[in-house]
Amino acid sequence: MLSNAPTQITKSLETIGLDENHAKVYLANLELGKSPASAIAKNAKVPRSTVYGILNDLQKMGLVSSVKEETKTFFTPTEPSQLLKLAKDKLNDLTQSAAALEKMLPQLESIYNSNTPGMPKVRFYKGERGLRFALYDTLAAEESLWLCNGDVNTQLKLDDDPEYLKQYVEESVLRGQKTRELLQDTPATREYKEKFGSEKRQIILTPSNKTSKVSHVDKIIHGNKVTFISHDNLKAVIIEDETIAAAERETFETLWKYWSKRAD
Repeated sequence: MLSNAPTQITKSLETIGLDENHAKVYLANLELGKSPASAIAKNAKVPRSTVYGILNDLQKMGLVSSVKEETKTFFTPTEPSQLLKLAKDKLNDLTQSAAALEKMLPQLESIYNSNTPGMPKVRFYKGERGLRFALYDTLAAEESLWLCNGDVNTQLKLDDDPEYLKQYVEESVLRGQKTRELLQDTPATREYKEKFGSEKRQIILTPSNKTSKVSHVDKIIHGNKVTFISHDNLKAVIIEDETIAAAERETFETLWKYWSKRAD
C-alpha cells in the first residue's frame, strides 16, 4: 500500500510542504483513486476527523480535486506531475526569498551591529541618494581627513548637478570644518585644489599611480567614523568605532607628514 510507503517517499513529499499525515492521505487517495473521505481515512490510517481538513489543504495545493454526487463528496488525486510543479514553485519562492534577504542583509547586519556590545556600527548605502547621505554625514565632524584613490574624474558620477561639489564645500566652510585631503595629481584634482583649497581646506596632490586598477574610492576619517565611498559603484560604507577611526587617523597622519615634506 502506498499509504504505508517507505519513509523516503514521505520524506520527499515533506520537502514540498506535506507533513506526515498529509503525505499518508495523499498517497492513500493516489492508490484508491476517486474515493470518499471515509475510505481514504481508513486506507491512510489517519483519524477521519482530521482527514477533511487535510483533503482541503491538498485541494489548495492542487493535489486533489473533489466532486459532490448526491449526498457524498468524492476526492480524486491529480496527476503526480503536479508534485514536480509544486517543487519547482517552492524552489522559485526560495530563490526569490534568498534574493530579497540578500538585499536586506546590510540593513539587518547594521541593526545587529548596533545592538551588539563592543561591535563596530556599520551602515551601508547605495545609489546617488545614499552616497549623498554618507557624504553629508562627514560634515558633522570638526575635522575630516580625506584619502582619495583611483580616477577622481569619476567624481561627477555622484550627481548630475554641476553645483553639487561646490554646495558641499560651501556647507563645510559654513560650519567652520577643517579638512585635509590627499589626492592623486590629475588635471581634475589640480582644478579642484585651485577652486577650493584654503587654510582650512588643505590639499596635497600626490603622484598619480597610472598602473593602479582601483576605481575612484574616497576614504574619509571624521570623528569616530570612517567612511568609504565608491563613486563608480555608487556604494558607501560608514564604520563607527573609536578604535578603528583612531588607527585610520594615525595612518593618515603618517602619510600627511610624508607628503607634506615632499610638497614643500
